[in-house]
Amino acid sequence: MILIVTNRTDYTADFLILRLQKLAIPYVRFNTEDFPFYATASTHWKQDRIRLQKSESTIELSKVKSVWYRRPESPSFPDDFDIDARDFAGRESREFLLGLWRCLPCLWVNHPDSIRLAENKIEQLKRMTSMGLEIPGTVVTNDPELARQFYESNEGKVVAKTLRQSHGTLGDREYVIYTNPVFGDQLSVFQTVRYSPVIFQQRVEKASDIRVTVVGSDVFATEIHSQERDETRVDWRRDTLSLRHTVHRLPEHVEQQCLNLVRSYGLVFGALDLVKTPSSDYIFLELNPNGQWAWIESLTQQPISAKLIEVLDRGQI
Repeated sequence: MILIVTNRTDYTADFLILRLQKLAIPYVRFNTEDFPFYATASTHWKQDRIRLQKSESTIELSKVKSVWYRRPESPSFPDDFDIDARDFAGRESREFLLGLWRCLPCLWVNHPDSIRLAENKIEQLKRMTSMGLEIPGTVVTNDPELARQFYESNEGKVVAKTLRQSHGTLGDREYVIYTNPVFGDQLSVFQTVRYSPVIFQQRVEKASDIRVTVVGSDVFATEIHSQERDETRVDWRRDTLSLRHTVHRLPEHVEQQCLNLVRSYGLVFGALDLVKTPSSDYIFLELNPNGQWAWIESLTQQPISAKLIEVLDRGQI
C-alpha cells in the first residue's frame, strides 16, 4: 500500500487521494499531529506498526511499498494537557517518528532527511553554483554594512528574502513574507538584519516566472505570466490564481539541469522556481523539495498527479 504522511488540512493530499480512490489503489493517510495523543505507534525487532486509533486501522510497515511524505506537522495536544510537558512530549514524538521513517526501506517521495538538506537555501545556492547553474548575485548576511554595500554595488536593484520562515503565526495572526524589493527610502531596514540573517539578491529583469515540477524522470514546466500585473512582478505568489499559466517547453539543457539538481539531493519530487529573462536566459532561484503543484494541474491540465500516482504505485522511479 501507499502511506501518505501529512496533516489534517492538507488539501493537496485530498486532491491526490480522490484520484487514488477512483483508481482503487490502496493507501493509508497518517496525519502526524494525531501522534502521540490520538494515535499509537510501536516498533520492535520482529514487527513494525503504526496504529491509528481514530480510524481503528493498523499500518503494517512491511506492506508499505512507497511513502508520500507530504506536509507533516508537529504533535497537537488537548487544551488541558500540561503545558510544561508539551515541549518534551512533542520532541520525543518527533524523534520517534523520524527513527521509524529511517527504518522503512521503500520508495520515498521524499525522504525527510533528503528534504531537510534540500530545504536549506544557502546550501542550494552553493550547489547550484557548483553545478554550473546561473543564479542571481547573492549575499546572505546579518551584517548591516555588508548588506548596504551589496545594495549600492547593484545600484539599488536588490530584493530581500527569508531563509526559511516565509509564513507562520504571530500571536493569533497569520503572516506571509514575500520576496520584496529594497527601496532607497528603506535603507534603515539594513540595521534590522543584525537580529536575523536575510538573503539579498540582485533583482533580475523578468519576462516571466517559470515553475518546474519534477516527478521521477518527468519534468513539467509552467510559465507564470507574472509581469502582466504590477503587484506580482517581484513575487508571483502575491496573487497567483489571477495570473495566466501556460505550459512551457524548456530548452533541453535547462530541463536536464533541473533533473540533475533534484537527483543530486536524492529526491524523487522537486518544485523549482526559475526566471526567464527578456533574452530567454534561465536564472535559477530556489528548489522546494515539497512544493505545491495541484493548482498548476488545475490551471494547465498537466498530468502531475497521474505521474506521481504512477511512481508511488510502482514503488520505484
